[in-house]
Amino acid sequence: MPSDSWFYSQKGIIITQEPDNRLFKQLADDFVALMKAEVKERLDGLDQRYWDFSVDNVVFTLHQEHYLGISLWITPESQRLPNVEAVGSKIEDVIRSRNGSRDGTRTR
Repeated sequence: MPSDSWFYSQKGIIITQEPDNRLFKQLADDFVALMKAEVKERLDGLDQRYWDFSVDNVVFTLHQEHYLGISLWITPESQRLPNVEAVGSKIEDVIRSRNGSRDGTRTR
């Protein structure tokens, strides 16, 4: 299934290259409100945040690090699920709508 979507060919996306607590929280709130995501775990440290979400058994992590910015990663186990492409497209839609004109940087 060729696509220009980060999700189909990549394992993660860098959303911003600078930390942004407000954007991080807005994205987390959007995943819950718009995608009905369940928050599985929240780890907040001094310079790192890892929040795990689950949507239709697909688990993904929203990550923020002081020197790296905000990124999102779908777990390796979830990448093998048959519905991962549909959930990934919804994730991408939420990121694009919240992140405005800033396109995420694709990563492998």
